[in-house]
Amino acid sequence: MRYTLSPRAMARWSTTGTTSRGRQATQSKWHDVVVRRTWAVVSYPQLLARLENAYKGREKERLAWATILSALAEFLVANGKNGPAPIWLLKSASALSDIGYGKALSSNVWRKFALISLGMKALTMGGVRREEAAKQAHRVVKTIGNIEVKTLLHRYDELQKRRVKNSEARRIFSSQSDKLAKFVKRDGARAVAKRYFDLADQTEV
Repeated sequence: MRYTLSPRAMARWSTTGTTSRGRQATQSKWHDVVVRRTWAVVSYPQLLARLENAYKGREKERLAWATILSALAEFLVANGKNGPAPIWLLKSASALSDIGYGKALSSNVWRKFALISLGMKALTMGGVRREEAAKQAHRVVKTIGNIEVKTLLHRYDELQKRRVKNSEARRIFSSQSDKLAKFVKRDGARAVAKRYFDLADQTEV
């Protein structure tokens, strides 16, 4: 974020006049200062790349649309939009991509595990042991149901080792893990973990 002055404010920032002795006097007019906030958009090239990939795979239209919806959702999250909109987009993507997968866990369930695991990973980056991170996740995520702490640890390890077959969960965990260090440095491990736990709480299963 940076602050800039409007042309009007720049014009009125100072006025210069001449005193009776010929010296120049400058008067600052603070009340004319206009503050503008400029926010940097992140992950835009990645969004364009994923949309391009979806277009290339448009023969499988259902999966292409699932890719588009999930790409838009992850773009919103990367830019701080953590409300219901990205969750709705991801849920819609899952409804398209899960067709024909039989009794396997839905992408909504796997996405919840991925988000919880990201919160756990953020905590471990802040010095918390993985077992304790799992316990904190189990306490904080209110919609966790009857999932046990040991299950959270198992899913976390599976995602860390890239053993999860669900492509959506794999992609979310991998793409967000690459950004965790920057997020933790900027906001702190606990704040970042809470953000992912909150997103997991909003994910219906």
